[in-house]
Amino acid sequence: MASLYQLPQETIDIVVDFVVTASQSTSKTRQHSPSTQLSPSAVRTLTKLSSTSRIFRRQCIVYLFKRLEMNVGQEYDGNAMWKVERTVELFKMAPELATFVRELKVEMDFGNMSSDHPILEGPIDPDEWRSSSVRISRRKVIQGALSKMFAMLNQLDGLEIVHVPMPFRFLWAANDDGRCSVEWGSVRREMRKALTRMMVVRSTESLKRVRISGLGHMPLGLLANLKALKDLEIPNPTTTLASNQEEHIPWRLRGLNAASGLDVLGLDHVVLSGVYNHLTHLRVVIGTMESNSAVWNIAHYARETLVSWKLEYSPSRREPDLIYYCFVESRHSHRNLPNCPRLENLSISLLAQQESARIGFTPSIPHTIPGLLSSLLESSDLPALRAFSAVADVRISLDQVQTLPNVRFIDRLLGWDRLDDALADEMSLPALRSIDVVVNPELVVEDGVSGVVPAWDCDEEVEDAVHESMRRELDDTLWKSQRRLRNAGV
Repeated sequence: MASLYQLPQETIDIVVDFVVTASQSTSKTRQHSPSTQLSPSAVRTLTKLSSTSRIFRRQCIVYLFKRLEMNVGQEYDGNAMWKVERTVELFKMAPELATFVRELKVEMDFGNMSSDHPILEGPIDPDEWRSSSVRISRRKVIQGALSKMFAMLNQLDGLEIVHVPMPFRFLWAANDDGRCSVEWGSVRREMRKALTRMMVVRSTESLKRVRISGLGHMPLGLLANLKALKDLEIPNPTTTLASNQEEHIPWRLRGLNAASGLDVLGLDHVVLSGVYNHLTHLRVVIGTMESNSAVWNIAHYARETLVSWKLEYSPSRREPDLIYYCFVESRHSHRNLPNCPRLENLSISLLAQQESARIGFTPSIPHTIPGLLSSLLESSDLPALRAFSAVADVRISLDQVQTLPNVRFIDRLLGWDRLDDALADEMSLPALRSIDVVVNPELVVEDGVSGVVPAWDCDEEVEDAVHESMRRELDDTLWKSQRRLRNAGV
């Protein structure tokens, strides 16, 4: 019988690779980027396999250490501190293990607060104060250990930095939408220096995927030095980029997930030549009219290569009537989707609760919603588009639903006929095989104290009936596009 040690290395590699591939095939992936996060069962199998024989050990360790996650989050307990310090000690004892790390995710509070930081509310219970002081002390230890870890890592392929503020009543920076963030300048100097050197000095030629959340006024120069960057995620407005000098951006992005707070889209002294010309996957959040203009500039550059596009309208507090303004602009300026010959999937979502408030919470869905959707689609040639979806979140007055007999939510004459015609156009959308248009109604009531509030006490049967009527009316109203799908055998 042949000995295990007589097997060729290629066979050993196939065995280990099969364990990893099997776990990845059942795990969820984010957008178009392949996930390298191992399932718990794969970790157990690889750990046992590495202990079986030394011939498996190296290949198993390569996979076990490929992705490193430090998810401290808000739990600044002894376990989180032990995990970070233990990892640092392990890398000190076996430096070669750090060389296997290709992806790093850090999720924690990056703020640099002291135990005597001002308090928003008082008085504070002594036990709570001691607990918060202990957590702040532990956070300092964790931040110091992470700074040492950053100094040990190099040649990263992927990096995720997520700021999660501590769940106490301390002052922290918040943006216009009330979302908590931390200013880059307030992060501990030691950590800023270690993170900068890890990114700019030791991973400038290798970092391909970066996700940043919750860091305000992060220097654009940090990202501008990443020559290999292909996928950039700044998924919410808590992250902003700052630059006071001319920057040349060398990226050739394939994927961009950007919220309206991404200042790089509008900085005049930033050279963006060729950055968006190779985009295949794009998700953008429009919160202001300024960001709306920036999004269409991106779309112009990426129109020849886009395959998947997610467009989200999420009005900021400063511009609550954003959807109305975008609708008016689309009508008068003829701003529709650019001709995208490779676009296969298009998804549009509208947070239109304020739009409902603007017209007084009438039973009928605001005409600006189908009007904006139809304006985007009309006169656009999308020959490869196979799937279109649109979701609108609206508010409806419960009183009007209960008092008006035979109320109709979807009025075809209020713009829905134009949307139906646009989706049924086989000349502009010859490959379309999936249409999913959804309106999510939230029932509200008038409160003399708080204004308009959700109808928490609404009967579930009434709420279900509203949702069912909305779905049925949408199907009846979009009859041309539905007939088209039936004729195509979908």
